Amino acid sequence: MQLYVVAGRPVFHSRSPEIFKTIFSKYRIDANYLPFAAFSAKEVLDVARTIGIRGINVTSPFKEEILEFVEEREELVEEIGAANTILISDGKALALNTDVYGVRKSFEKNRVRVEGKNV
Repeated sequence: MQLYVVAGRPVFHSRSPEIFKTIFSKYRIDANYLPFAAFSAKEVLDVARTIGIRGINVTSPFKEEILEFVEEREELVEEIGAANTILISDGKALALNTDVYGVRKSFEKNRVRVEGKNV
């Protein structure tokens, strides 16, 4: 079984575990998704590597701090200085940020133009 978590502090209010449970069930994916209340981003990655967590959704207050402990970062993460997703493969962590993608898609869908504007 694959294991995924949403990590932050606080985190138990997150609806992500129930959302992912539904997705995993619908698509018959042998995986579990749990909340992980941690004291630091380092703790999150140390535990993830130790017990074989495959992916982490990162929430406050760790979106910036987690970058100190990953081996790889996508270009967008370098540009904005924050990650909300960590993928772990062979013990190495890759930092991604899907927040910007979501905002861009929302703007496109709703025909919001931000060129030349302060946002």
